[in-house]
Amino acid sequence: MHELSLAVNAVEICLEESKGQRISKVVIEKGVFSGVDGHAFEFAWPEATKGTDLSESAMELVERDGLLRCKSCQHSFASKELITLCPKCENFNFEIIEGREFRVLSLEVEHVS
Repeated sequence: MHELSLAVNAVEICLEESKGQRISKVVIEKGVFSGVDGHAFEFAWPEATKGTDLSESAMELVERDGLLRCKSCQHSFASKELITLCPKCENFNFEIIEGREFRVLSLEVEHVS
């Protein structure tokens, strides 16, 4: 399950970026074409945060639709499916513009004085 290693890597990034501040929420962006199973990642998150400063943090997984561009007519269109036809010219000749992303999108930190 590579989602556990992705969760561990995301935790490491969060801890590094927080610079010792307490993190209350992590938002992760997952593109529909990223190859990451959202349910498996959500299941792995508590295990990855166990024993860390993130163990009490909330995690929100935001799925981003894909954006494809037809190589035949240059039309760009949103899609959640890779097996699709261009809605303008009905060709199956496109490139992925967006939707492969998998990243820590934001951290909510609590400022402790």
